[in-house]
Amino acid sequence: MEAALVERRLPDAYVAHLNNHKISTLTPEFQFSSFLAKLFLQENNSLTMLPPLFQHMPALVVLDLSHTSIQSLPPSISKLCSLEEFTLRECSLLIELPPEIGALKSLKLFDLEGTEIMYLPKEIGKLGSLERLRVSLSAYADDHKDRNGTQHIIPRMKILKLTKLKELSISVSPEAEWWEVELLEAIMGDLLFLPDLRTLKLYLPTAKALQQFLKLERYKVPIYSSLWNYRLMTGHCEQLPFSVQLDSEENFLKLEKCVKYMNGEGYTDEIV
Repeated sequence: MEAALVERRLPDAYVAHLNNHKISTLTPEFQFSSFLAKLFLQENNSLTMLPPLFQHMPALVVLDLSHTSIQSLPPSISKLCSLEEFTLRECSLLIELPPEIGALKSLKLFDLEGTEIMYLPKEIGKLGSLERLRVSLSAYADDHKDRNGTQHIIPRMKILKLTKLKELSISVSPEAEWWEVELLEAIMGDLLFLPDLRTLKLYLPTAKALQQFLKLERYKVPIYSSLWNYRLMTGHCEQLPFSVQLDSEENFLKLEKCVKYMNGEGYTDEIV
Protein backbone atom coordinates (compact mmCIF):
# COMPACT_ATOMS: atom_id res chain seq x y z
CA MET A 1 0.00 0.00 0.00
CA GLU A 2 1.30 3.39 -0.97
CA ALA A 3 1.79 5.95 1.78
CA ALA A 4 -0.34 8.40 -0.22
CA LEU A 5 -3.34 6.11 0.33
CA VAL A 6 -2.74 5.78 4.03
CA GLU A 7 -3.48 9.33 5.14
CA ARG A 8 -6.45 11.53 4.55
CA ARG A 9 -6.26 15.20 5.40
CA LEU A 10 -9.14 16.56 7.49
CA PRO A 11 -9.52 20.26 8.26
CA ASP A 12 -7.40 20.19 11.41
CA ALA A 13 -5.84 16.75 11.62
CA TYR A 14 -4.41 13.74 9.85
CA VAL A 15 -6.23 10.43 10.08
CA ALA A 16 -5.03 6.97 8.99
CA HIS A 17 -7.81 4.44 8.39
CA LEU A 18 -6.10 1.06 8.11
CA ASN A 19 -8.79 -1.01 9.81
CA ASN A 20 -9.65 -4.37 8.25
CA HIS A 21 -6.87 -4.12 5.64
CA LYS A 22 -5.43 -7.62 6.26
CA ILE A 23 -2.20 -6.07 7.51
CA SER A 24 0.21 -8.52 9.15
CA THR A 25 3.10 -6.15 9.73
CA LEU A 26 3.80 -2.41 9.57
CA THR A 27 6.72 -2.18 7.16
CA PRO A 28 8.75 0.98 6.37
CA GLU A 29 6.43 1.74 3.46
CA PHE A 30 3.95 3.08 6.00
CA GLN A 31 5.35 6.59 6.20
CA PHE A 32 3.15 8.19 8.84
CA SER A 33 3.22 11.95 9.18
CA SER A 34 4.47 13.43 12.44
CA PHE A 35 1.16 15.35 12.42
CA LEU A 36 -0.89 12.14 12.47
CA ALA A 37 -3.75 12.59 14.98
CA LYS A 38 -5.77 9.37 14.64
CA LEU A 39 -4.61 5.87 13.74
CA PHE A 40 -7.17 3.10 13.25
CA LEU A 41 -5.72 -0.41 12.94
CA GLN A 42 -8.61 -2.48 14.29
CA GLU A 43 -9.83 -5.73 12.67
CA ASN A 44 -6.35 -6.64 11.33
CA ASN A 45 -6.37 -10.14 12.80
CA SER A 46 -2.96 -11.04 11.37
CA LEU A 47 -1.18 -8.10 13.00
CA THR A 48 0.91 -9.69 15.75
CA MET A 49 3.55 -7.09 16.61
CA LEU A 50 4.20 -3.37 16.43
CA PRO A 51 7.52 -1.86 15.34
CA PRO A 52 8.91 1.10 17.34
CA LEU A 53 6.96 3.58 15.24
CA PHE A 54 5.34 5.64 18.00
CA GLN A 55 8.43 7.72 18.67
CA HIS A 56 7.59 9.74 15.56
CA MET A 57 3.93 10.42 16.43
CA PRO A 58 3.89 13.24 18.99
CA ALA A 59 0.49 14.51 17.81
CA LEU A 60 -1.39 11.18 17.99
CA VAL A 61 -4.63 11.57 19.96
CA VAL A 62 -6.53 8.37 19.10
CA LEU A 63 -5.09 4.86 18.66
CA ASP A 64 -7.34 1.85 18.02
CA LEU A 65 -5.78 -1.64 17.92
CA SER A 66 -8.97 -3.59 18.65
CA HIS A 67 -9.37 -7.13 17.32
CA THR A 68 -5.72 -7.53 16.40
CA SER A 69 -3.37 -10.32 17.47
CA ILE A 70 -0.71 -8.16 19.09
CA GLN A 71 1.04 -9.82 22.03
CA SER A 72 2.86 -6.80 23.47
CA LEU A 73 3.24 -3.04 23.26
CA PRO A 74 6.63 -1.53 22.36
CA PRO A 75 8.45 0.75 24.85
CA SER A 76 8.04 3.58 22.33
CA ILE A 77 4.41 3.77 23.48
CA SER A 78 5.76 6.22 26.08
CA LYS A 79 6.32 8.80 23.30
CA LEU A 80 2.59 9.24 22.72
CA CYS A 81 2.38 12.19 25.09
CA SER A 82 -0.78 13.58 23.41
CA LEU A 83 -2.73 10.30 23.32
CA GLU A 84 -6.25 10.63 24.75
CA GLU A 85 -8.00 7.45 23.56
CA PHE A 86 -6.32 4.04 23.50
CA THR A 87 -8.49 1.07 22.54
CA LEU A 88 -7.35 -2.56 22.69
CA ARG A 89 -10.70 -4.36 22.79
CA GLU A 90 -10.61 -8.12 22.15
CA CYS A 91 -6.82 -8.27 21.82
CA SER A 92 -6.98 -11.72 23.37
CA LEU A 93 -3.25 -12.44 23.04
CA LEU A 94 -2.25 -9.38 25.04
CA ILE A 95 -1.42 -10.49 28.59
CA GLU A 96 0.84 -7.73 29.89
CA LEU A 97 1.24 -3.94 29.78
CA PRO A 98 4.68 -2.32 29.78
CA PRO A 99 5.59 0.12 32.59
CA GLU A 100 5.97 2.79 29.89
CA ILE A 101 2.18 3.02 29.88
CA GLY A 102 2.51 5.40 32.82
CA ALA A 103 3.89 8.09 30.48
CA LEU A 104 0.50 8.58 28.80
CA LYS A 105 -0.42 11.52 31.01
CA SER A 106 -3.10 12.85 28.60
CA LEU A 107 -4.99 9.55 28.36
CA LYS A 108 -8.75 9.82 29.01
CA LEU A 109 -10.03 6.48 27.66
CA PHE A 110 -8.17 3.19 28.17
CA ASP A 111 -10.20 0.25 26.89
CA LEU A 112 -8.78 -3.22 27.57
CA GLU A 113 -12.00 -5.24 27.52
CA GLY A 114 -11.58 -8.69 26.03
CA THR A 115 -7.83 -8.87 26.65
CA GLU A 116 -6.13 -11.48 28.83
CA ILE A 117 -4.22 -9.02 31.03
CA MET A 118 -2.75 -10.85 34.04
CA TYR A 119 -2.13 -7.73 36.12
CA LEU A 120 -2.15 -3.94 35.99
CA PRO A 121 1.29 -2.34 36.35
CA LYS A 122 1.72 0.07 39.26
CA GLU A 123 2.31 2.82 36.69
CA ILE A 124 -1.45 2.82 36.04
CA GLY A 125 -1.67 5.22 38.98
CA LYS A 126 0.19 7.88 36.97
CA LEU A 127 -2.66 8.29 34.46
CA GLY A 128 -4.12 11.28 36.26
CA SER A 129 -6.28 12.44 33.30
CA LEU A 130 -8.00 9.06 32.90
CA GLU A 131 -11.81 9.26 32.80
CA ARG A 132 -12.77 5.81 31.52
CA LEU A 133 -10.94 2.59 32.40
CA ARG A 134 -12.19 -0.76 31.12
CA VAL A 135 -10.11 -3.85 31.77
CA SER A 136 -10.53 -7.62 31.51
CA LEU A 137 -8.34 -9.65 33.83
CA SER A 138 -7.36 -13.20 32.93
CA ALA A 139 -8.08 -16.33 34.93
CA TYR A 140 -4.40 -17.12 34.35
CA ALA A 141 -3.46 -14.31 36.71
CA ASP A 142 -3.24 -17.17 39.23
CA ASP A 143 0.28 -17.78 37.90
CA HIS A 144 1.24 -14.15 38.48
CA LYS A 145 -0.29 -14.26 41.97
CA ASP A 146 1.75 -17.31 42.91
CA ARG A 147 4.97 -15.51 41.95
CA ASN A 148 4.22 -11.99 43.18
CA GLY A 149 1.23 -12.07 45.53
CA THR A 150 -2.37 -10.98 45.03
CA GLN A 151 -1.58 -7.31 45.72
CA HIS A 152 0.34 -7.08 42.43
CA ILE A 153 -2.61 -8.00 40.21
CA ILE A 154 -4.27 -4.66 40.90
CA PRO A 155 -1.64 -2.65 42.80
CA ARG A 156 -2.85 -1.31 46.11
CA MET A 157 -3.64 2.42 46.38
CA LYS A 158 -3.30 3.03 42.62
CA ILE A 159 -6.92 3.17 41.42
CA LEU A 160 -7.69 5.85 44.00
CA LYS A 161 -5.15 8.13 42.30
CA LEU A 162 -7.35 8.25 39.20
CA THR A 163 -9.48 11.01 40.71
CA LYS A 164 -11.03 12.08 37.37
CA LEU A 165 -12.39 8.59 36.70
CA LYS A 166 -16.02 8.62 35.55
CA GLU A 167 -16.26 5.01 34.40
CA LEU A 168 -14.63 1.89 35.85
CA SER A 169 -15.21 -1.56 34.42
CA ILE A 170 -13.30 -4.57 35.76
CA SER A 171 -14.28 -7.85 34.11
CA VAL A 172 -12.93 -11.07 35.58
CA SER A 173 -13.31 -14.66 34.49
CA PRO A 174 -15.59 -16.51 36.97
CA GLU A 175 -12.91 -19.24 36.95
CA ALA A 176 -10.36 -16.87 38.49
CA GLU A 177 -9.52 -18.23 41.92
CA TRP A 178 -7.42 -15.16 42.76
CA TRP A 179 -10.42 -12.81 42.68
CA GLU A 180 -10.65 -13.01 46.44
CA VAL A 181 -12.69 -10.98 48.90
CA GLU A 182 -9.49 -9.38 50.20
CA LEU A 183 -8.67 -8.04 46.73
CA LEU A 184 -12.25 -6.89 46.15
CA GLU A 185 -12.23 -5.01 49.44
CA ALA A 186 -9.04 -3.20 48.43
CA ILE A 187 -10.60 -2.12 45.11
CA MET A 188 -13.88 -1.09 46.70
CA GLY A 189 -12.03 0.99 49.27
CA ASP A 190 -10.49 2.91 46.38
CA LEU A 191 -13.97 3.77 45.07
CA LEU A 192 -14.41 6.15 47.98
CA PHE A 193 -11.71 8.39 46.52
CA LEU A 194 -13.28 8.67 43.05
CA PRO A 195 -15.77 11.55 43.44
CA ASP A 196 -16.69 11.73 39.73
CA LEU A 197 -17.37 7.99 39.28
CA ARG A 198 -20.73 7.52 37.55
CA THR A 199 -20.49 4.13 35.80
CA LEU A 200 -19.30 0.93 37.47
CA LYS A 201 -19.10 -2.64 36.23
CA LEU A 202 -17.80 -5.16 38.75
CA TYR A 203 -17.90 -8.90 39.40
CA LEU A 204 -18.77 -9.70 43.03
CA PRO A 205 -18.58 -13.50 43.33
CA THR A 206 -20.04 -13.85 46.84
CA ALA A 207 -22.81 -12.34 48.94
CA LYS A 208 -20.10 -11.13 51.31
CA ALA A 209 -18.47 -9.15 48.51
CA LEU A 210 -21.82 -7.65 47.51
CA GLN A 211 -22.50 -6.76 51.13
CA GLN A 212 -19.14 -5.01 51.32
CA PHE A 213 -20.07 -2.90 48.30
CA LEU A 214 -23.48 -1.98 49.71
CA LYS A 215 -21.83 -0.70 52.89
CA LEU A 216 -19.62 1.77 51.05
CA GLU A 217 -20.55 5.33 51.91
CA ARG A 218 -19.26 8.72 50.87
CA TYR A 219 -20.37 11.67 53.00
CA LYS A 220 -22.75 9.31 54.87
CA VAL A 221 -24.56 8.46 51.64
CA PRO A 222 -24.44 4.98 50.01
CA ILE A 223 -21.94 5.17 47.18
CA TYR A 224 -24.22 3.43 44.69
CA SER A 225 -26.78 6.26 44.96
CA SER A 226 -24.38 8.60 43.14
CA LEU A 227 -23.92 6.20 40.21
CA TRP A 228 -25.84 6.84 37.01
CA ASN A 229 -25.20 3.35 35.79
CA TYR A 230 -23.94 0.15 37.37
CA ARG A 231 -23.76 -3.48 36.35
CA LEU A 232 -22.91 -5.83 39.18
CA MET A 233 -22.45 -9.56 38.65
CA THR A 234 -22.64 -11.95 41.56
CA GLY A 235 -22.68 -15.74 41.87
CA HIS A 236 -20.99 -18.25 39.57
CA CYS A 237 -21.37 -18.33 35.81
CA GLU A 238 -23.01 -21.41 34.31
CA GLN A 239 -21.37 -23.17 31.39
CA LEU A 240 -23.90 -22.10 28.77
CA PRO A 241 -23.49 -22.45 24.99
CA PHE A 242 -21.53 -19.52 23.57
CA SER A 243 -24.49 -18.21 21.54
CA VAL A 244 -26.67 -18.14 24.68
CA GLN A 245 -23.92 -16.36 26.65
CA LEU A 246 -23.56 -13.77 23.89
CA ASP A 247 -27.30 -13.15 23.76
CA SER A 248 -27.51 -12.83 27.52
CA GLU A 249 -24.52 -10.48 27.71
CA GLU A 250 -25.84 -8.21 24.95
CA ASN A 251 -29.16 -7.85 26.77
CA PHE A 252 -27.39 -7.24 30.07
CA LEU A 253 -25.25 -4.45 28.59
CA LYS A 254 -28.38 -2.59 27.45
CA LEU A 255 -29.64 -2.28 31.01
CA GLU A 256 -28.81 0.39 33.56
CA LYS A 257 -28.48 -0.04 37.33
CA CYS A 258 -28.81 -3.81 37.39
CA VAL A 259 -27.49 -6.91 39.10
CA LYS A 260 -26.90 -10.21 37.34
CA TYR A 261 -27.39 -13.12 39.74
CA MET A 262 -25.65 -16.16 38.28
CA ASN A 263 -26.09 -19.72 39.47
CA GLY A 264 -26.06 -18.83 43.14
CA GLU A 265 -27.61 -20.73 46.03
CA GLY A 266 -30.85 -19.21 47.26
CA TYR A 267 -31.60 -15.58 48.05
CA THR A 268 -29.83 -13.36 50.51
CA ASP A 269 -30.81 -9.99 51.91
CA GLU A 270 -28.02 -8.44 49.85
CA ILE A 271 -29.39 -9.80 46.57
CA VAL A 272 -32.93 -8.54 47.41
